Amino acid sequence: MKKPNLILFLILSLITITKSTFGQTLNKVQREYFILGTLYDYMGREIEPREAYLLDRYDATQGPLVKAVDSILKIDYPVSDYKVENYTDKAGNALSFKIFSKMLSDKFNGYYDFKPSGSSTSDNDPLLNNRPIMTGVLKKNIFSNDNDKLAFLAGVYVRYGIVNDTSYEISIGNGPYKASVCYKLLKDMNCNPSYEILKDNIPVGHLLYFHPTLQVKSYLQKFMPLRNKLNNNLIAFFKKAESDSQQRSKEKH
Repeated sequence: MKKPNLILFLILSLITITKSTFGQTLNKVQREYFILGTLYDYMGREIEPREAYLLDRYDATQGPLVKAVDSILKIDYPVSDYKVENYTDKAGNALSFKIFSKMLSDKFNGYYDFKPSGSSTSDNDPLLNNRPIMTGVLKKNIFSNDNDKLAFLAGVYVRYGIVNDTSYEISIGNGPYKASVCYKLLKDMNCNPSYEILKDNIPVGHLLYFHPTLQVKSYLQKFMPLRNKLNNNLIAFFKKAESDSQQRSKEKH
């Protein structure tokens, strides 16, 4: 009796994990748009010469999203050069995550139009000095159909969504470009969105409120377990920060 092919077994296992995580089957194109929706967008997508092959960065609370993206990349790009870097403090607590890949950063950067926005400086590598920092905004007409739009919106909602009782909300700090794209997509899909800019906030808040149609709501609900994990992590992070602050205050007195 032949032993099962180990690589095939691993790929099938990852597909099962991804289906379980999202509660549905996405094809490769839709998985790509989902990742595109999750990408960090602070005043646009930045290409910094010191991190030229950076696909994306994540904060300490976004470990579940990193795992989800990692599982997709292992399915769709098994021979890619990508790597996940996990930064921790001395106690082993997560500080941040980054995913690097020349092939994948080039691929996803292809969805954006870039222009110079500054110059890079580096004490460690003088060759990087004065090389341009590029900032990009999403190209127009990148969505071919409703499934592309839904997958992208799901990615945005997983990373930037807020769970409300009365409406759905997306909040992107200093994210005018991604917020405006989402507003247009939600309007196209009859979700009655409203767009609010909190100019007095630091960073400036870009808030979208919307009432999804049954189609959009059903789609987003399948991603809600991942959104809830991220939300719970964020709550736990702030509770720990508050507890640590109170403990330090006690120790001083």
